[in-house]
Amino acid sequence: EGVRIQSDADKLHRNITVVGYKEIDPKDLKSKEISTEVAASKVQDIYIENNNRTIEIKTWEQPKVKIVTTIYYEGEGTKVSDEEWFEKLNISLRSAASSIKIKSGTVGGGSYTIAGGSYAWSSGNNTAVFNSNGQNIGTQSKLKRQVTIYVPKDNKVDLETKYAEVLISGNLNKLNVDITNGGLEMQDVANLTLRSKYANISTGNIKYGEVELINGRLIMKDANELDLDTKYATVEAAMVKK
Repeated sequence: EGVRIQSDADKLHRNITVVGYKEIDPKDLKSKEISTEVAASKVQDIYIENNNRTIEIKTWEQPKVKIVTTIYYEGEGTKVSDEEWFEKLNISLRSAASSIKIKSGTVGGGSYTIAGGSYAWSSGNNTAVFNSNGQNIGTQSKLKRQVTIYVPKDNKVDLETKYAEVLISGNLNKLNVDITNGGLEMQDVANLTLRSKYANISTGNIKYGEVELINGRLIMKDANELDLDTKYATVEAAMVKK
């Protein structure tokens, strides 16, 4: 359970002990697809808050929002419900009268101690691994969990994402994006509001765009009307009418 590490700290005659971290062999794992969904009316705005997790947003014709992903676990079988799995993955889906809110974050992990102090670790960009009872037992860097979010194409989408790569498959009517330290690839958007810091963005055609870009890169196709405010940034566009 414990791994003793020798480092420069030995010069100070201190021992560092790491407890709880475990790299799981992919051959020992089973997988299960899980999903959750809520009905979506045309008046509901969809808010997505994402941190440190690669996600794909797909548009479709159905009047609902759905999240699909895969969990990896050790053991012969699991009786954990999909709802419980999403809670363990730190992914939530909530519906209110005027909005649908999705939150996606990293999975908490174990802990390690240094010189008597205890510190927590999380899965970060690695994929969290569980046992059949749903307990987080470590991570696997070779497995990549795909989290897919299906949204109606005509609903307004508000996306806030940090330290992650996001792919939007399908055209959207209205999209607000606040992205920090990551990447975003999207298709056509009728009305786009984009705030970006330290990010690379690729878009399709934009009917109207309001863009604030700091320390990043924007590559786009055509735009009917574009309002740009940039600092230390690169913008490439095929054609902009106004």
